[in-house]
Amino acid sequence: MFGSIKNTIRLFNSLLLLAALALSLYMNDSTYILIVLLPIVVLDRSFLIPILFTIPTVEGVYATDTTSSNSETIAIAMLIPVLAYDLLKRNKRMIPFKVVALYLIFIIMVFVGFIVYKRHPEISKTIAIPSHLPYIPVLGRVLAKILKITFFLVYLKLLINYGKEYIYEALNLFRALSPYIILTIAGYTLMFGTVGTQFGGVLHFGAASHGDFTASLDALGVFLYLAFFERNNRYFEKFMALAAIGALLYLIMQMGSRNGLLSFGFVTVLSGYLVMRNRSWSYQLILVTTAFVAGVTALYFFQDSPTMQRAIYEMTVESGGERLDYWYVGGQALKDAPVLGMGGDETASLYAVGRWSPSVEDHVMHNTFLEVAVEYGFLGLFFYLIFVYTILRWGYKQLMYAIKTDDLILATPAIAYTVSIMAGMFISRVWDTTLWYYLGIVFAIGILWFYPAVSTRKRFVRKKKPETSSELLPAQ
Repeated sequence: MFGSIKNTIRLFNSLLLLAALALSLYMNDSTYILIVLLPIVVLDRSFLIPILFTIPTVEGVYATDTTSSNSETIAIAMLIPVLAYDLLKRNKRMIPFKVVALYLIFIIMVFVGFIVYKRHPEISKTIAIPSHLPYIPVLGRVLAKILKITFFLVYLKLLINYGKEYIYEALNLFRALSPYIILTIAGYTLMFGTVGTQFGGVLHFGAASHGDFTASLDALGVFLYLAFFERNNRYFEKFMALAAIGALLYLIMQMGSRNGLLSFGFVTVLSGYLVMRNRSWSYQLILVTTAFVAGVTALYFFQDSPTMQRAIYEMTVESGGERLDYWYVGGQALKDAPVLGMGGDETASLYAVGRWSPSVEDHVMHNTFLEVAVEYGFLGLFFYLIFVYTILRWGYKQLMYAIKTDDLILATPAIAYTVSIMAGMFISRVWDTTLWYYLGIVFAIGILWFYPAVSTRKRFVRKKKPETSSELLPAQ
């Protein structure tokens, strides 16, 4: 009986979330999805992960060319009482210190970047005066970044205290919802998106940057592929997943996003490796052959699409496009301020572009790692590489464990994060919210499944002396 009630509530919440998402997109107003936020999460905490991913993904439609959307900030503020209650009720497991240290060092890096930035007042004045803007309140943005990191640390704390069963439920729910989320977004974009005149009609999703938007959608691709290849899924669920994959590819090919196409190929390869590893050689051969034929067919049908036309134009006419100019600027900025960078704010990157490459539009570096280097120097870049390497290393362990145990859902956050950070080689994703959500889940799975000995509070008990050599080995 209780299972039936739980399933009924989950179905009701799913329909409510999708209806609110469709209405919010259609009305270009996030109010509708914010109205249902608290009831959905209060009724079922498993919806916390899907809804926190969905809101930033579609936030670009609520923004304009001059103002950004604050729907995500409002959503987090609304959830604070619920999350605080959960944190008070479930506070047994502790985050390992080495993980906490990564977040704390990130906060220190942001603070040091602010000090460096204040030593270069010409940056804000140079950016503000030509744009007729007031002096840019960098302190407010720095505090927002610190609060953001703090929130994601609390988010990780909650995940590990919700426990393994919650992670399973939330990820499986996200897998079940992802086809419908993608189809809702794709349907809105194709019907109401703005169509530009360049490259045969580039499709725009509101005021969202097509690189960030398509990268976030591509990261969801791993859930779509898993939903399609999952042995126990019903044929209807497989059909919806396949339809969502097709809609996602079609959307990317209409948005003129080279990075989106590259990320789609990347998530396809990683997801294929995940779902094929435990299958027979004959199955793998058939799947690879089918994927090859499908890829060639897609390239044939989409050869005149805006994405293909833009890719050809940028490579043949523009010799790689403006990204090379931004990367050149990054090198010049590092020569000028190699150790601590030019200051921990995006306007430092804009200033560098205006100084060393005034012929292109003021923009960040189009590379996550290069932007960190420009704003925080080689010292900040060194830490950021350690930060990303740690997540990828944990993610690789989870991928191998998921394949070994045939528990494939546990590898989805690691693949989604990998796709997202690889997209960061061509766009700026230092503060991308979905990236931080994924890395939080990767850390949570690592703590709950691989490091249980350090995830609970210390108890003052006498340790038993190991009797065999195997007991001396650390937990794997």
